[in-house]
Amino acid sequence: MQGHGAYRRKDGTRLKRYLCRTCGRTFSQATGTPTCRLRKRREWNEMVHLLTDYLSLRRMAARLNVSLSTAFRWRHRALALLARRPRPRLEGRVCVGYFFIRYSEKGSRVCNGPGSWGYFNWLRLGKLDPTRTDQRFRLLADGRPSILMVAQNEHGYQLVDLGQGRVTPERLAAGLRELVRPGSAVYAYDRRNFEVACRQGGFQFCDARRALTARFESRTDADHYWADLPAVPEYAYGWFHQFKGIATRYLEHYIVWYCDIVRKASRANRTHGMPPELELLRMSA
Repeated sequence: MQGHGAYRRKDGTRLKRYLCRTCGRTFSQATGTPTCRLRKRREWNEMVHLLTDYLSLRRMAARLNVSLSTAFRWRHRALALLARRPRPRLEGRVCVGYFFIRYSEKGSRVCNGPGSWGYFNWLRLGKLDPTRTDQRFRLLADGRPSILMVAQNEHGYQLVDLGQGRVTPERLAAGLRELVRPGSAVYAYDRRNFEVACRQGGFQFCDARRALTARFESRTDADHYWADLPAVPEYAYGWFHQFKGIATRYLEHYIVWYCDIVRKASRANRTHGMPPELELLRMSA
């Protein structure tokens, strides 16, 4: 690698360019980042800061004075970078659970999903054969809700998408291996599925209902009966519900948005700081 001059941005600033001696291609420090080829640095940095307020796309586009498609593309370009980062696993005593997010193809027009513009018109125009299972959207199979597993203790919080389908011990064991370190104590309220999942994944299963009842009955002070339990998992129903439907294809982006920005920003505001993930997304001057 060697220096290869510089180029001028639209705002007048200059950025160094480098030459790869192996392939002969030029690049800069912005190559391969979400800010590559962006011209509106000030608007991008303001968009990154607005992620802590989780505004709607229309309000964000109006605030930044950009088009709706640009606001959508910028948001998911930033969240895609966070989604590619490795997720730290929790250890020790971890409380786990799962909840469901409704299937959605929000924003899609050309698709085979239920209620979409493309599926209805293709069927009406005869481009789809409703008798063929390879062309027909199977509502009960393909339109099932996504399963989100939550793992939380006093040190961290993580979410993972387990996909669509039935809740099985095998599916939960795969989620535990992704969120929790082996040998940790897993507290769960669904004994029927999690006990088998912990046995398959090499975790110590603890019945959260029994532990909670024992602590409540042994102490008269209700403020301390959580002492021997990890944090009760936060299912985040309200945060996901406020968007009035999340496209299933972008569900992973909303998961990292909530885990890495929203929850950390709420704690950082109490300590007069900001999440380090925001600094990772900001475009340097």
